[in-house]
Amino acid sequence: MKKHISIIVLLATVLAMYPTPSAQANVLQVSVDNIYLTAGEANSIKVTLRNVGDLDIYTVEAFLISQTPGISVIKEAQKVYDEILQGKTKQYYPVLFVDQNVPLGTYTLSLNVKYIRYGTVFDSTVTVPIGIVISNESRPKFLYVSGQETVNAKTGTSSELEYVFRNDWDSEIRNLRLTISSTTNYLILTDGSVSSFDSMVPGEEIRITPTVSALQSAPLGVYTLTAKATYTDGAGNSFYQNYVLPVNLNAKALVENTIITISDMAVAQAVKPGDSFEVTAEIQCEGAEAFDLISSISLTGITRISPLSPTRVSVGDLSKGSARTVTWRLIASGDVPAGQYPVSIVVTYLDDKGSPGSLAEVMTITVEEIIDFELLDAPTIDATRGETKELEADLLLIGTDSVQFVSIELVEDSVFKRVAGSTEYIGAVDPDSPIPFDITFRVAENAPEGTHTMSIRVNYRDHLNREHSEDMGLGVNVSGSQTSNNETPEAPSLWVWLRRLLGLGP
Repeated sequence: MKKHISIIVLLATVLAMYPTPSAQANVLQVSVDNIYLTAGEANSIKVTLRNVGDLDIYTVEAFLISQTPGISVIKEAQKVYDEILQGKTKQYYPVLFVDQNVPLGTYTLSLNVKYIRYGTVFDSTVTVPIGIVISNESRPKFLYVSGQETVNAKTGTSSELEYVFRNDWDSEIRNLRLTISSTTNYLILTDGSVSSFDSMVPGEEIRITPTVSALQSAPLGVYTLTAKATYTDGAGNSFYQNYVLPVNLNAKALVENTIITISDMAVAQAVKPGDSFEVTAEIQCEGAEAFDLISSISLTGITRISPLSPTRVSVGDLSKGSARTVTWRLIASGDVPAGQYPVSIVVTYLDDKGSPGSLAEVMTITVEEIIDFELLDAPTIDATRGETKELEADLLLIGTDSVQFVSIELVEDSVFKRVAGSTEYIGAVDPDSPIPFDITFRVAENAPEGTHTMSIRVNYRDHLNREHSEDMGLGVNVSGSQTSNNETPEAPSLWVWLRRLLGLGP
């Protein structure tokens, strides 16, 4: 016990050697005036900070805090001073807004003041309760007067609403600003969230028309938006009012999905071996809009048709009802057989909900054969009026493919007339294989003398069984009249008989 007493005496002796200055006492005095407030208005209070110590204080920070619903500090919630000298005073005027629905009575705010005393490096903090009294109610000066019929909306789309407000005051409202916000994730304000008006005379009404987008998944029912009005009177005094605005989701909009179609596919020309050509596709958007469209053409499995331009093309975005044409340039090799070649056109996109989609169509590129007929060994023909003659020649196909069901015939006109034997059926004809033929014709009795062109027509069917014809001309010298109109055609030559005997021609 004596040991403990000795230690206490020693500590007291040491502390006595270092006296505590009077500045360590509470040096900041806080007082508040203008504490009687009016509900529904902005109210200014007076805060006084007085240094009652014997040393200066520095870096003074004051924080005014309200934890009472409906009472908010809208100006000077934080105040900073570099210093308050010993014996000096600082004053400032925070502005409190009291909602219209706050009951009359006494309420408490908190004022926290932090500062540093001269000669120290540590913060000192003082917390002072601030008592205020809501003693009056302010009659609303700016009234919401809309009916329910203007606030109906649909889910899954955007709707324009209408809200009406009236100046219910006996003086002019100036510098009016209305700010609307959504209190639910189901409603998104897309336009008209802020409206400003220079002035409103007593009794005047204004209309605001915000646009809200309601999610497709939102249940039907009544929702609310919040609105805040700020304005001043003729003397420059500021006022604030809050409103709850209804939104009635009473119907669901028809859901539109993104629909992409290829409305037209075409080859710009008839394609023959060795040709370069264009393939076009028209891409159309119906329903909701589509984004990031990319179109590509696939030549998988086709070795004799090649691209001359990129096969993958960016189309961009398409809105509802719009269309865009995509073009690819291709080339057919010189040895490509006639036929039909299927190619795939694929479109990928993002729909209006951001989900990927794709579309594939197949189109056919038809490659035509190269077909050209010529007459070989065609003799010079001399004939007289009324004479029946026989033409003997070889038919040569210059081309890339065989043709079927070939026949050759005389094309009748005013000079050359058809008779028995004016048509000959040949059958299939291969390229570079001459086929002999003979046809009979008669020169009209009244044909004018001179050289005339006799038309020979070749009829055939291609690989798609389509009918074609090609006309060729042969010069014939027509001279004077024949003594007899009943002459028979001369017998075929020995060369023709030998070819027929060997099976080389008709």
